Amino acid sequence: MKINQITIIGLGLIGGSLGLALKDRDKNLKVIGVAKKTYQVEKAKAMGAIDEGFLDYIQGVVDSDLIIIATPVSTIKDIVLKIIPFLKPSCIITDTGSTKNEITTSLSFLSRKDVSFVGSHPIAGSHLSGIEVAKKDLFRYNPCIITPLPVTSSEALAVVKGFWELLEAKVVFLTPLEHDEIISSISHLPHILSSALVNIIVSLTKKFPYIPEIITPSFKDITRIAASNPYMWSDIVLSNREMLLESLSLFREKISYWEKIIKEQDKIKIEEEFMSSKKWKEEN
Repeated sequence: MKINQITIIGLGLIGGSLGLALKDRDKNLKVIGVAKKTYQVEKAKAMGAIDEGFLDYIQGVVDSDLIIIATPVSTIKDIVLKIIPFLKPSCIITDTGSTKNEITTSLSFLSRKDVSFVGSHPIAGSHLSGIEVAKKDLFRYNPCIITPLPVTSSEALAVVKGFWELLEAKVVFLTPLEHDEIISSISHLPHILSSALVNIIVSLTKKFPYIPEIITPSFKDITRIAASNPYMWSDIVLSNREMLLESLSLFREKISYWEKIIKEQDKIKIEEEFMSSKKWKEEN
């Protein structure tokens, strides 16, 4: 299937970076952008990320072969249901959402059999947000997880795989459930822990107001993502709540173990914990 026109719905960091990457790699490809605000469309055009832009979903999708939805996870299903009557036959939809099972399974049987949805999740981004920080190489050499279902057509899967490979992402295939279980621990849980650490210091600063002047590099490193978009991340947390609760339970067990070995002053076990994590980090 030849792709002549692509629509990107959502022109933030991810959507803007998609547009920049596509125009960099295939200047003949027509890229349409859809956003909520006029300034996002104008900025995307000025940056060369899109050829045309709209505030209306329908205007933006009518002639496209591939639709990429780069909006908060809580909006993806509703957007698909709104645009599907207006898509051309054989159109393929994918997304960039950080959770997959809830979205993919709810869209597995669309009202049109000549349109396909294939879930995607590029493992790329930043604690910064907005079209202003978009980068054409955001996806290069980074993983992109594709989550097909048994009903996914081989042609649609090949198109979505080829799309991410055009952007030089490293494609990985997982089931939606596998994706959500893994990502809950390696992405979603770290955001919660980072926020929790910062909020502990917020409380402690009431007693020691000079804390911000002596923040250590290690604290800055581990809490960088606490500056991420709170509205986007509250959506993600609730969308993957079951898997995230399991990850929090595992973390609680590990913290309890740390409490135990510190109370017992068990230097050997403390060293073992540090050595285990150090070894894994050095190997990965």
